Amino acid sequence: MRSVFIDNDRQGEWMYWGYGLDKLPSVTSLVSEAIQSNGNHSCDDWDARPPLRLAAELHYGGHALVNGATTMVHLLGPHSHFRAVATRCACKVVLMTRLRRPSSYYISFWQWANIAKMQRHDNRTHGSNMVDWACGYRNIQAALLLGDLKLALEPEYVGVHRMKPHAIRAFHAFDDPKHRERSLAHLERTLSAFDLVGLVERFDETLLLAADLTGLQHLTHSKVSPPPKNRAEVLTTAKALGCESRAGCEQKIAACASVDQQMYDRAATSFDERVRAQGPEFEQRLLRLRRLRAARESTDKVRTRRERDAEKPIIREKVLPPELRSDALLRQPQPLSGERLGRHGEIVLDPQRAAQSPAAQPRESSYSRLMNYGIGVVGEQIDCRGLLGGGGAAASRACRLIYSDTQFTMPWRLPKRRERAAIHASRSPRRSVSSGRFDTSHIHALVHTG
Repeated sequence: MRSVFIDNDRQGEWMYWGYGLDKLPSVTSLVSEAIQSNGNHSCDDWDARPPLRLAAELHYGGHALVNGATTMVHLLGPHSHFRAVATRCACKVVLMTRLRRPSSYYISFWQWANIAKMQRHDNRTHGSNMVDWACGYRNIQAALLLGDLKLALEPEYVGVHRMKPHAIRAFHAFDDPKHRERSLAHLERTLSAFDLVGLVERFDETLLLAADLTGLQHLTHSKVSPPPKNRAEVLTTAKALGCESRAGCEQKIAACASVDQQMYDRAATSFDERVRAQGPEFEQRLLRLRRLRAARESTDKVRTRRERDAEKPIIREKVLPPELRSDALLRQPQPLSGERLGRHGEIVLDPQRAAQSPAAQPRESSYSRLMNYGIGVVGEQIDCRGLLGGGGAAASRACRLIYSDTQFTMPWRLPKRRERAAIHASRSPRRSVSSGRFDTSHIHALVHTG
């Protein structure tokens, strides 16, 4: 999904933000202020104001989002203050996530992270096979929805037989009958707050439904399959997997990760009903999407490596100096003079601090240095699009926060490359498979977890 978001950023219609969303509490507060910045808190001048289409990805939760999905629902969900402000001016906020069949999830994770190699070297720590490892880290998808997304680092690096107490509590939360019903109810409430719960196995349908909800324009991305880490061996032997066949693996994992299996089955049933309700036109659009994507993939194969690299985002961590890569700088946004941290980590104005003399005001924090440093990273200038570029002081501050909180640098946003990117965009077919069911001139925020 990230490649779709980034492609829309490259085309100029959307702005990508990801993938830790450390500054989400502050950004929601500032964008709310920007939406109401016309003085009378009304939407009278809405059609004359610049639009904003923001695509945010939460992959690994940042330091500010300890409970990623729960915090996102609180800040952006159906009953959030931000959504109430946004919908007042016909702004659309869409929360989406995707689930994967548990057997496919575990086998893919196990192969990608090269767990088999660890098991060969130390099976007392990492387990004897894939099923042994999966049963120790049971219900990973449910645990990540209810807890810290950085829990995904545990099965990747920590041995299944040496789990830390907090990991045991998270992955075994459904084992205790006393807490099982409460955890299941919490999981159901969290999923119900998402506007779209898609399926990895049905990515194309999920993408079209997301486009209908948000007006996402460019969907003909090239397929991306992350290679295994450290050139891992892709093992499929019965001994390494702990099951004789694919069906046998599915049965064993379904028994261990019963909550993940139950959650997936329910989501798959609801997803089927949602797709069927779209009618035969949806199937035609699905076929068109696949044809256009196949055509793009064939075109990409004949392009030069330099052309392809010019459209790839650069991982910003490689260009930031060491003193600005410290985890301590990213843990929590620090308020500047005249501001304070709100109840949920957002930055709010504090009249008492603002009235203090300059000598009594706090010095510039490490966080603000990182935010300001974003202007000069390898000669870049912040590209504030739409409302963030012309919505006043709050919008400008939100843009700077989003920029500093994005782990990638977009080469096409650089002044020297914008003209070349515009030329490439003019040569590319701008056909869209979105249905046009809703006016894409409004402000849209598409937030994706995965």
